[in-house]
Amino acid sequence: MLAAPGYALTPTPVVTPSRTASVTPMVKKSSRKALMPTPTVTAEILAEEADDEEEVSRYRWVAPASADECRLIRCAVNAAYQGDGRPDGEAISLFDLAVSKRFGNDSATGEGWVRFSKGASTGDRADVLELRVARVTYSEPWIQCQAGRFDLFPHMTPNSFFGAYPLMGMRRVDGVLVILPAFFKFGVRDDKSYTMPPASISLFYSPTFFPDGATRIDQTQSYGAAQARFRASIGDVQVGFRANYAKSRETWFAYSAFSGVPAYSLALEAVVRRDYSATVEYGVQNVCRWRKTNVVSAGLRAVRVATFGPFSIDDVVLEGQLPVARAGSNPFTGGNDLRPPLGRIPQGAWYARVKTRLKALILEFHVTNNQDDFTLGRLVQEATYMHLDGLFGPGLEAEGLGVPFRSRSYKDPSYLMRVGVEF
Repeated sequence: MLAAPGYALTPTPVVTPSRTASVTPMVKKSSRKALMPTPTVTAEILAEEADDEEEVSRYRWVAPASADECRLIRCAVNAAYQGDGRPDGEAISLFDLAVSKRFGNDSATGEGWVRFSKGASTGDRADVLELRVARVTYSEPWIQCQAGRFDLFPHMTPNSFFGAYPLMGMRRVDGVLVILPAFFKFGVRDDKSYTMPPASISLFYSPTFFPDGATRIDQTQSYGAAQARFRASIGDVQVGFRANYAKSRETWFAYSAFSGVPAYSLALEAVVRRDYSATVEYGVQNVCRWRKTNVVSAGLRAVRVATFGPFSIDDVVLEGQLPVARAGSNPFTGGNDLRPPLGRIPQGAWYARVKTRLKALILEFHVTNNQDDFTLGRLVQEATYMHLDGLFGPGLEAEGLGVPFRSRSYKDPSYLMRVGVEF
């Protein structure tokens, strides 16, 4: 008979107690009193702990009923209204169709996301058809490559609304992204228990940042970006750091990240118990004019907050942005170097979001005084010699719903309400 590992083969003796001999060990009176348990106190402590656990679990967050992760097709239907208390608001209906396919055990993945949207009217024709994502991904333990159209914003910044300053706050881009993991770690034992990606070096290239109808794929509109990131663990806190760098090939706008000189940002994120996070990002969009293009943003976030019966609080976000140098000559912060009397001094901006859920029904509320500072969407015709047909580029978008979100002024906040389902 073989013994289990770590155990000896010595047989266990059988002890038969004598009828006259007592098996009670000889313990002094004082020692016996110290060794005796106190069941009354222990029961009270256990009862208190049980009450505390019941109180905590009563409002513990409950995840929504999710679809099978292996499904190829996912859909979302949303109805939204945006306004600022004035009669001229905007009501839109949106239908999203997303397809994802991983080819067996291979490392290749294909993704597509199409959005149909229309404003409130009696017509049935969709006003806008958008190709939001068309991405091919090849992933190995030592490299990941993405090509096509995809959202680069969450890769550049830990914020949810403000940030990604070396790319002027752009979200969806067309280009190629290469991620090279770095295998050094700082106190990290298990990568699966962390929400932030592993330490890595990333390289990105795009042939153009111009809007539809104005693109030229001749390298004159191209730009590139690079990122280095790492993380460390301090108790229950995960700390992540990102350093971003970007540069365009040609000089297009002197006060922007597409000026032909480098732009950079430094971002820091701290996550506590995977549910609470604090973020901050400092950016400079032109190192030669850093005193007129620098900005800082910060935010707080809580996810998986609580559930009260059928009602759940899924996500709460609060962020702010502060221009460090308030220059009246920067057209991407409201300034005007061509016509100084028309210029405006940038001010602080803020954004708040609360995502709740009534069973499977998503109820979301956003509010902001954002003016699209430090984005391409801030540029106006009066501040540039270039002819603009509407907005030159995108502004900031509400996270989750993914629609442009801007107020009339710093003093007149706008709100956005969303009702939808995902399946």
